[in-house]
Amino acid sequence: MSSGYHRLGANVPGKALRPVEGPMQSLLERSRHGAPILPPKVSDTLTEREIARSQGFTGDTCSNCGGAHMQVAGHCYVCADCGTTTGCS
Repeated sequence: MSSGYHRLGANVPGKALRPVEGPMQSLLERSRHGAPILPPKVSDTLTEREIARSQGFTGDTCSNCGGAHMQVAGHCYVCADCGTTTGCS
């Protein structure tokens, strides 16, 4: 009985593998030459939402003050900046 890899054509002796193309090709070339492979930079600065989430807040925007410091309060959210809730009392 053959495994799934053989049915797909992988790991078959004598069968050439397709060359790597696209973004992975540059990573492969750098690794062959000993250059470190680092994850791509998305942004050097964090957004207000990302900062709030890293501090334990939900990062949702307050409808009253526009801050991103919303906390879960039961089934609702409360703003840590101004105290506004999302409708719960």
